[in-house]
Amino acid sequence: MTMAPLLIFLFFLSSIDKATAQTQRSNITVGSSISTNSNSSYWASTTRLFAFGFYPIGDGFMVGIWIIGSSNNTIIWTAKRDDPPISSGTVLLSTDGRLLLSSGESDSPLIDASGIASYASMLDNGNFVLYNSDSSIIWQSFNFPTDTIVAGQRLEVNWTLLSHFSETNHSIGRFRIVMHTDGNLVSYPTATTNTSRDAYWHSGTWMGGSNASLNLDTDGRLYLLNSTGFNIKTLAENRTGTFIFRATMDVDGIFRLYSHQIENNGSVSEKSIVWQSLNLTDRCEIKGTCGPNSYCTMGDDIVPRCNCPEGFDFVDSQHMFRGCEENFIKQDCGRGTEGMTWAVAALENIYWEDDGYALVWVANEEGCKQACLDDCYCMAALFKDGRCSKQKLPLRYGNRTNFATTLIKVGRGGTVTDPTSSEVRKTKIGNEIFVAGLVLIICSFITLLSSCYLVYRRKVAVYGMIPEQSSTPAFIEEMNLRSFTHDQLASVTDNFKEELGRGSFGKVYKGFLPNGVSRTIAVKKIEKLAEEGEREFEAEMKTIGRTHHRNLVRLIGFCIEGSHRLLVYEYMSNGSLADFLFKAEAPPDWNDRVRIALDVARGIHYLHEECETHIIHCDIKPHNILMDECWIAKISDFGRHVEIEAAESEIILLDWVYNCFEHGKLDKLVGDEEVEKTMLERMQMDIGVFRSSVVMLVVPIPDTMLLMALQARLPMPVQQRPRRQRRRPLRFLQED
Repeated sequence: MTMAPLLIFLFFLSSIDKATAQTQRSNITVGSSISTNSNSSYWASTTRLFAFGFYPIGDGFMVGIWIIGSSNNTIIWTAKRDDPPISSGTVLLSTDGRLLLSSGESDSPLIDASGIASYASMLDNGNFVLYNSDSSIIWQSFNFPTDTIVAGQRLEVNWTLLSHFSETNHSIGRFRIVMHTDGNLVSYPTATTNTSRDAYWHSGTWMGGSNASLNLDTDGRLYLLNSTGFNIKTLAENRTGTFIFRATMDVDGIFRLYSHQIENNGSVSEKSIVWQSLNLTDRCEIKGTCGPNSYCTMGDDIVPRCNCPEGFDFVDSQHMFRGCEENFIKQDCGRGTEGMTWAVAALENIYWEDDGYALVWVANEEGCKQACLDDCYCMAALFKDGRCSKQKLPLRYGNRTNFATTLIKVGRGGTVTDPTSSEVRKTKIGNEIFVAGLVLIICSFITLLSSCYLVYRRKVAVYGMIPEQSSTPAFIEEMNLRSFTHDQLASVTDNFKEELGRGSFGKVYKGFLPNGVSRTIAVKKIEKLAEEGEREFEAEMKTIGRTHHRNLVRLIGFCIEGSHRLLVYEYMSNGSLADFLFKAEAPPDWNDRVRIALDVARGIHYLHEECETHIIHCDIKPHNILMDECWIAKISDFGRHVEIEAAESEIILLDWVYNCFEHGKLDKLVGDEEVEKTMLERMQMDIGVFRSSVVMLVVPIPDTMLLMALQARLPMPVQQRPRRQRRRPLRFLQED
């Protein structure tokens, strides 16, 4: 019993000693410096386990942090890693609170701190820190990892570790590992997107929770933790003993946990692998091991080797993993390649990632070869079980397989010459002069022919003898619209990525036109290009293309290319009136409803009375009224085709609203909201066009009427529609 208080007291003292040891640091004051040309080339931690300063690499030096005493000074962090090594230099903590690197006549900031440093410290855990005058951290290396984290350090959400280029080159290499927001730790080749097609390893912890992090404890436990403190997954268990632990994205693309045992004399032992993300005998399975247009094979020494197919050479013979490029003149599908013949070489049991632009089914390998030869754009084909997938260059992730064959298109007969030689330059200049002269003659001849044709056309057209002959429909020439190619619209919409809405004949996508300042557009893609879809396209072009009004969505341009039919509209940033009425936090008040009703009425009045060709819309409803950035209502046709299930007496909202007016039940329309009843009565007395635009705005918002108001399709003017007309497929505008 008498020993218990003593033990507790000793444990308390031990805890204080540990806490003190963990926070000990040797302060680096302003004015301190280290240099490659002096004995003071680094700042060490108090335990002399870690150092910050200059380390040798090749014939020069770089600035970084390393484990002192380990073989080759194991590097855990590097500053300015993509800069070349310097032959000599100095790091200075200047009197104005900046950490500067001098490697010549000028000084440059080594890091970008968030304030003015009063002192710095190399901590015992491997973290180099800058502090301000309040002893608050303004920069620390733990927040900017390169290829490694050490014990006590985290890899936060969206942070990345990037491997070294090689063991002797510490610039950014071929592989990276990313901590995703969904709790999944994933490895990719460096120059790729964060998609599953490029991933080659993952922790299998997606859906593990938001804002997860990778953690490495001082006992060697490597684990994933979400924002609530829940341990998603343990990758490596804790160990007993005195070690320095580090987790590194290695040059070969494998993420490994290493331990370095601290000996009794303070030295550090060689590294030992505690855990690794992949245990592979075939390193070729790691995507990105070999670069574009090359394929990977394993040698007898179990080392991956990169190979070029026939007709290709290494981009860099010193670093073969950088990939291969053609050693023949590239095929020009516009003009062809003079003097060049084409053949297809087969690579048996070699397969690349299937990123084909066309797929054909053939009887055998010869059929696939011929299909590629017949297609100018085909530079390779992947053949497997009758499936022939045509590919463009570059090819990615080439590897061995026992089930497929790659067919590579090779140019023969042409020569690749050195463009720097004098003979080539002379020949090139002579050819350029000849081509320029020929082009000038051809242009002059074309100009003469065009002038003659225009004079002839003008004279004959007076008598109506020349019909319009153009691949573009004649009615489009009357409109001031911009013509787009399909590729242009695919580019500005990011390959039709973001869908805004859809109708019965197609979908609408968001895009951006780069005209100095990016302009947002909406692109309608007609997908059902049968007879009815073609009529829909022409109807919109003929009608809205001739209109120009503040309350009509403006048509900017079009695309007529092969089977492609697309329309380009101005983008309405505030969505539809349906969203404004039914999805906003608070419904619009009476004044907003009247203002929007007037906007719609002006647009309809223009269509019915002021437009050169009178137009009836046929489908006025909240979904087809769009709001621009100033909340101005404009008539359009981007809405969902929705059937209604209201009572028969209330299906035609126009009749229902007028019946409410006749029976003195206007309160039913507006619910509990206080409105100007005189204005409401005057609006309801007009059974024509103006009232048809107002009705959707005065429908009450209570739950009992919400569904009907949302789904209702307003009719044409009463005198032009049957009494109980059933809904028909969506149309935009039709002429009187």
